[in-house]
Amino acid sequence: MGNVTGYTDSVMGRWQFTPDTLNRLSSALNTAASSLSPQFASNIGCWSYDAFGNRTLEAMSTTPCANNPTPASWANYGTNNRFTTTSQAPGGAGYDAAGNVTYDGVNKYFYDTDGRICASQNIPVLGTTVMTGYLYDAEGRRIAKGTITNWGSCDPAVNGFQVMTEHDYILDLGGEQFTEMVMDANNSMGWQHTNVWAGGKLLATYDNDGLHFYFDDPLGTRRAQTDYAGVIEKTCASLPYGDGETCQPTPTEHLFTGKERDSESGNDYFGARYYASSMGRFLSPDWSAKITPVPYATMGDPQSLNLYAYVRNNPLFMVDTDGHGWWKDFGQGLADSTYRPIVSIAKNPKAAAVGLGYAVTHPGTSLPAMGNAIKNTVVAAAHGDGRAIGQIVGTGITAAATAGAVGGAVRGIGALSAAISGSEAGIGEATVTTTATYFHYGYLSDAEKFAGGLRAGSYATTEGGLTGAEAQSTLALPHPTVPDAVYPVTPEAGTPINGPSTVQPQFGQPGGGQELTFPQGTGPGSVGTPTPIPPQ
Repeated sequence: MGNVTGYTDSVMGRWQFTPDTLNRLSSALNTAASSLSPQFASNIGCWSYDAFGNRTLEAMSTTPCANNPTPASWANYGTNNRFTTTSQAPGGAGYDAAGNVTYDGVNKYFYDTDGRICASQNIPVLGTTVMTGYLYDAEGRRIAKGTITNWGSCDPAVNGFQVMTEHDYILDLGGEQFTEMVMDANNSMGWQHTNVWAGGKLLATYDNDGLHFYFDDPLGTRRAQTDYAGVIEKTCASLPYGDGETCQPTPTEHLFTGKERDSESGNDYFGARYYASSMGRFLSPDWSAKITPVPYATMGDPQSLNLYAYVRNNPLFMVDTDGHGWWKDFGQGLADSTYRPIVSIAKNPKAAAVGLGYAVTHPGTSLPAMGNAIKNTVVAAAHGDGRAIGQIVGTGITAAATAGAVGGAVRGIGALSAAISGSEAGIGEATVTTTATYFHYGYLSDAEKFAGGLRAGSYATTEGGLTGAEAQSTLALPHPTVPDAVYPVTPEAGTPINGPSTVQPQFGQPGGGQELTFPQGTGPGSVGTPTPIPPQ
């Protein structure tokens, strides 16, 4: 595993890191402090864990780890990897029957029937209690929060959800917080800020003070913020597990690895679960929609069996994209580059052959696409993205497994199919533009398809957004006549070929593009006048 052994940046200074024998972060040494974070000068960070992957200690001081430094946080554990006592809860932590933390020594939590935190309670000042309620949409994504007056229910009508304090979140297509609205003094919902995202990464935020740009470390944790002109507004320092944060969650709440930090609890909202940076672990055990004994675990790696641990206690190398654990992302990437392409080719050999033929005969298109896919995957992997790392590892496994049996053939098909079909490379769902051409098989024989001709009156499908002449020039099997009609097509992902207006989905990607119809009697190999089926 590629453990990070050191890094330097202008905010955090220069650090050296040491993993233990199980690739967990063990120690850190500041060898050159930055003027922006002098509190870390000559500091030594120490972390220890039990045999089950539970973090038992974190210390940050000038005392060497071997000399028992005073811990900044500590924890003891009982059965099922649950807290018994901690530095925050020396009198004992609380859990419900499902294993969700209900009391961590600072905050209390109440959960809905889906295991999501619907309310939190803390005491910021002695004698005062602040309770916050959280609302989710039908897909389980958080869309609002506000003050509540009654504890013990997730129903806003029962817990006294205060509309006057409500924060509403407008989400983008990727589920990220796009705009936040807050109830203003006039009892109307007012705009607070809008975030700018690209490829799953937060780039900037608009608010009433203007435009703010963010500069993050390789894992997506905020390190600096500037105004529109590039003038630094603030710098942000934090420790590897996200604690010790020096920035407030403004103008937007996304700090540690780009996740929302709740000011009322100090926890980070990861989507599927909430993460407590103060203890370096999740508040709830990992879960999956498909019932399985140990969700997203790798049975050959006992450290992955801990359902509360954050990225296998290697926070300098891995990131958790959605709260379901780094190993889930890694497994998906592994599948992307191993069995999924093979299964897709087996199910659609004709379309795969046509696509491969196009890639070979159009290197000016396929090679740049392949290069972009590789570049995006490598960049994402360097940022700890589990899916990208899984894709790279899977590619190596596939190459090794097929080298003796089929030489380079399967490797070539796999690489080219990813380039021409739009591989899921990089962070989020970035895809390469589809350049392969697909055909409605009802009007063409195999001989015609591979001999280089379209029958007159036939249909073909190609990528979207092209004029008739441009579409004609991109066909893998050329036709001498410009199509007489072009229809946009956007079928559901997974739709099989069942009509002339269906664009074949390839290699796990959604179908889509445009349908072309060619005039009667103009194409090579014309054999009569078939009855065209109108595009659906």
